[in-house]
Amino acid sequence: MPLPPLTVPANVPEQIKTICAFCGASEGRDPAYAEHAEEVTKALAARYDLTYGGGSIGMMGRIARIMLDHGRHVRAVVPMPLLIHGSKQIATTVDVVPDMHARKKAMYNHSDAFLAFPGGFGTAEEMLEMITWNQLNVHSKPIILINTKGYFDPFVKWVDLMVEEQFLKEGNKGIFVVCNTADEVLEALDTYKAPTSRAGLDWNVTKLEK
Repeated sequence: MPLPPLTVPANVPEQIKTICAFCGASEGRDPAYAEHAEEVTKALAARYDLTYGGGSIGMMGRIARIMLDHGRHVRAVVPMPLLIHGSKQIATTVDVVPDMHARKKAMYNHSDAFLAFPGGFGTAEEMLEMITWNQLNVHSKPIILINTKGYFDPFVKWVDLMVEEQFLKEGNKGIFVVCNTADEVLEALDTYKAPTSRAGLDWNVTKLEK
C-alpha cells in the first residue's frame, strides 16, 4: 500500500529560534573547514541559539565557543558513556541522556532547524535521520548542508542517483538545502518550505481504528 499524500505538514516551526548543529569531533585536514564553519557560525550567532551534541573539541567545540562568545544560549546534549569517558561541555545548559538515540531525540526536540557541517559517520547519520523524519512528515523543519569545499557534492550526486533509479521521489530532493556561503544559509533558513511530495503520515495516532 502506498503511503498517503501529504495534506497537513507536521511540526512546521512558527519561528526559528534555535538551530541544531551536526558536526564532528575533528576540524578536518584542511583549515578551510574550520574557517568556513567559523564564518557561518558568526552569522548564525547574530540570530539564533544553539543545540549540539556536546563536546569541546573539533567542529563541535569551535561552533559552541563562538555561539557562547556571542552571548547565545548553548545546549549540549551528551550521552552518559561519553560524559563518563571525560567529554567536556561548552554550554549554558547540559542535558545528559542515556544513549545515542535519546541524544538525537533531545536535539530534535530543542531545535527549530538543522545544519550539517562537514563531519564523519556520526554527522552523516544524524543528518540522514532528520532527512528521513522530514520525508515521513515527522517534522517540516529546515535542513541545511554547509557545503565547505564542495564537501556534500558527492552526497548530492548520490541523491540524484536515488531519483534516477527510482528509489526516491524527485520532489523530496528539496527536503535539504545545500549552501556554500553564510548568506545562503541565512536565506535558506528564512525561506525554507518542506516539499509537498513527502508522505502524509500522522505521527499522533496511537491506535488502529476499527
